Amino acid sequence: ARTRTLPPLSKSLPEFPTPSSRRMDRSRSSDLDPTCLLIGRDICLKGEITSCEKLIVEGVVDLTLPNAHSIEISPSGHFKGAAKVAEADISGQFEGELVALERLIVRATGHIKGKIRYGRIVIESGGEVIGDMQALEDSDN
Repeated sequence: ARTRTLPPLSKSLPEFPTPSSRRMDRSRSSDLDPTCLLIGRDICLKGEITSCEKLIVEGVVDLTLPNAHSIEISPSGHFKGAAKVAEADISGQFEGELVALERLIVRATGHIKGKIRYGRIVIESGGEVIGDMQALEDSDN
């Protein structure tokens, strides 16, 4: 009985990686690297992220993000808090203090409310920015 049980178990083990591989293909496989953090649609997160190259927000977060290269907020995403990044791409909602040292893109579905500082800014038709906006001076970059 033991030898008959082992072959089916060994056959079922290779099947486990297949669903997770499909899941990775379905998500942004090009963005999945060790320095990228994806906050999914049904996730609510509160706290501070001290080390992250790229943050992708599809859920709801209340965060301090003091030092990241980029943040991307999807149309379903809601970021509340403070972020200092090189680049920000906002398609969802951002509320708080945002410093985009190089570039800030506000997509047509993007809404920002708060204190905003940026190197360069692009606001698509329909995008909304409410609050204190100011371009950074060259010496601040």
